[in-house]
Amino acid sequence: EEEEETETWCKTCDVEKNAMVQHCSICQRCLPGMDHHCPFIGKCVGPKNKAVFMFWLLLLLLGSSFAAFIAFQPFFVCVVRGLQDDFTSLSEDELAKCVEL
Repeated sequence: EEEEETETWCKTCDVEKNAMVQHCSICQRCLPGMDHHCPFIGKCVGPKNKAVFMFWLLLLLLGSSFAAFIAFQPFFVCVVRGLQDDFTSLSEDELAKCVEL
């Protein structure tokens, strides 16, 4: 009987819980359907905010991809144009900019 009691009772929150409820050691509370605690949003991710969390991840991915594209675009332009014709089509100024990168 004691084993069943420990599985269905949260000692920290002092509440009864079922199989769908998990205790978050960071938030110090039991949450139904908790997936994980996200340190970036400072909250537990569960059924009520999973869609918002996934949208946040999508925006993070898009923003990071855009920043990487902007940051590395000059480098890729130099490499792609240079590899196509052994850097012969680049003017001296363009070649100097590529070397500075």
